[in-house]
Amino acid sequence: MKLKYKINFVSLGILTAVTCAVALVGILTINQVVIDLNRKLMSMEVHNLIATIRSAHQVLKEAGVAHVESYVRKAQEDLIAEFRNYRFGSTGKLAIADRRTATLLLDPLEGNKGIGPSPLHRMIREGRGSMERLGGEDARFYCFDTYPDWSWTVILSVTSEEVLEARTKFLESAGIILLPGLILGSLLFLWFTDRLVKPIHQLATAAASVSRGEWDVPLPNPRGEDEISQLAAAFREMSAKLSATYRNLQENLNKVERSQEALAAEKELLAVTLRSIADGVITTDVNGKVALMNKVAEAMTGWSQEEGVGRSLGEVFEILDESTGERWEHPVEEVIRKGEIIDQPDHTVLVARNGRKGMVALSGAPILDQGGEILGMVLVFRDITEKTRMEEEFFKAQKLESVGLLAGGIAHDFNNILTAIMGNISLAMMDAKPDAKISRRLEETLKASLRAKDLTQQLLTFSKGGTPIKQIHSISELIRSSTLFALTGSNVRCEFRIAPDLWPAEVDEGQIGQVIHNLVLNADQAMPEGGLIKVRAENLAVSSTHGLPLEPGNYVKISIRDEGTGISREYLPKIFDPYFTTKQRGNGLGLAVVHSIVAKHGGLITVESELGSGTTFHIYLGASDREIAEEGHPQRQLPTGRGKILLMDDEEIVGEVVGEMLGQLGYRVVLARNGEEALKRYRESLSSGELFDAVILDLTIPGGMGGKETVVRLLEMDPEVRAVVSSGYSNDPIMGDFANYGFSGVISKPYRLQELARVLNDVTTARTT
Repeated sequence: MKLKYKINFVSLGILTAVTCAVALVGILTINQVVIDLNRKLMSMEVHNLIATIRSAHQVLKEAGVAHVESYVRKAQEDLIAEFRNYRFGSTGKLAIADRRTATLLLDPLEGNKGIGPSPLHRMIREGRGSMERLGGEDARFYCFDTYPDWSWTVILSVTSEEVLEARTKFLESAGIILLPGLILGSLLFLWFTDRLVKPIHQLATAAASVSRGEWDVPLPNPRGEDEISQLAAAFREMSAKLSATYRNLQENLNKVERSQEALAAEKELLAVTLRSIADGVITTDVNGKVALMNKVAEAMTGWSQEEGVGRSLGEVFEILDESTGERWEHPVEEVIRKGEIIDQPDHTVLVARNGRKGMVALSGAPILDQGGEILGMVLVFRDITEKTRMEEEFFKAQKLESVGLLAGGIAHDFNNILTAIMGNISLAMMDAKPDAKISRRLEETLKASLRAKDLTQQLLTFSKGGTPIKQIHSISELIRSSTLFALTGSNVRCEFRIAPDLWPAEVDEGQIGQVIHNLVLNADQAMPEGGLIKVRAENLAVSSTHGLPLEPGNYVKISIRDEGTGISREYLPKIFDPYFTTKQRGNGLGLAVVHSIVAKHGGLITVESELGSGTTFHIYLGASDREIAEEGHPQRQLPTGRGKILLMDDEEIVGEVVGEMLGQLGYRVVLARNGEEALKRYRESLSSGELFDAVILDLTIPGGMGGKETVVRLLEMDPEVRAVVSSGYSNDPIMGDFANYGFSGVISKPYRLQELARVLNDVTTARTT
């Protein structure tokens, strides 16, 4: 054989060997590349499928139902139904196994071609990876991964034949290509490289991008019917489906997020609204179970929302009829039945969890859905305890004002009558001999009339005004007389301990007498079975060391102690409040009047009491260093006078009696029935030059000009006029502050001859000087 042929043969052999070696290496390389590519693609595909499952699970989490079995089960069933028709390539199928039970939830393989328990247990045990099962026609390649939240193992299987089909086709092509020679083999190798390696690289790059969630990536364009083209077409189709599914899920997630944001905004708006409402709000379901409570409702009922939700409305919101004390039936059933708004009467009492009661006004309304179906009810209520109390106070004040007007009118008329009675008694006593029996009778009658004067003073307590008309008085005698009068007909004994040198005080005798009377009466009522009242009076020099809210100085201290049931410590700060009382039939005014009178005298009243140990009231009144004026006997020491007096009074009987009393005192009297007539008489006196030495003006003239207006007009005529104000309304502010109203003196009806003589003497003497 020629060397050329040998060389050609060797070259051909070498070329053939090289070609075969290259072909073998190429086959092995292509075989491994195909297997690795399929493994990578299948792994990416499994990863994307688990990402789909994770997205579905995330939707459940965002909706707050990720732990609700029914919602999770429904989502799993929907995904299994969607995955059931899934295909990968031409033979790739999807299976899903439950790791907890080692059972297949989705097994598209049938007959002897199933996965089998042994490979299934291995894949479940390993959790992630790939494996190949040999066995003739049943040989398959598996790629698997686990989603731990649902304990699912996702398995993608492809027949080994499909995995290695590219290698087989390459071997067939290689057999044909080896014949033309090395050049053709080289060209064929380059062609294979261009047709096989480049698309595979593109697919691997695209798979990596898709696994990172980058959907808009360039994909190889299939240009034939080979496996790579089919693989590229399948990958392109899979990527499109995954992209659409991802965008779908992303859109659903965005909708869920927007819904959650809107729901959160609505919840926040509802929470802000409920916090801003000053009324209590409770909502219930159709069965009357509490669903929601705002802060006001929690405070009023004593139930927090966490404690109240799920309980019946009757348990959380207990209401009573104020008048009967019986429980109201709750409006839930009525609202649900009628579907209308209802209002509960204002006299409804809410009993809180701690037993505290308060008045409420409430209304209930149905909660309707968009279709008009009743879902429950909303109850709105407000605390009207203070409003009800204020209304009651207002009605009490109106009643008190009416009683005051009536009492003032009665006292005024009664004092006019007493003025006539006491005036006639005083005149009769002047005509009687001092030692005569009739004189003693008249004195007793006069004392009884003075007792009647005290009764009118009590009536005047309820009328307008209350400014004290102060004079120097002996407190000792005032305490005894007021105490004994209050205990008339009582089974209670009284023990006096009054200092013999008790200081006098500048007080309104009638008002301080009423203070003693009310306190003794309270003590008497505190001992219905009888007992002992201790009345003590002493002199007290108050200094800063005594700790009393009084200016340092001399005071008369009066203490009244009973042996009654006492007053609870919690009520002590309230006993002087108007309308506060612990008595079933009390009106709560007695101690309020006492406190007001003492305060207007610049004094102080305190109380000490314990349940079962009795009660002691202490009164502090400022002492006076002035001497008490001696009134003397009615027939002696009367300061008589001379001059002309103008008397204005609408009561004819008063005018006649007082005129005669003035005549007895040495005065000439001119009567006037009202202010107009008084002004006329005074004007005439100015014209004639025979001036009045004093003017006595009644403060109240029904239907005419009274003393207040008349004195202003008189001062305009004569700035030197000496006017004395007189009234049966001794509590009128003018009586206590007469000088600021233009008067020179004051005298309260009914008055005795001695008082009239003293006042006129002071007034006329001041004018002449």
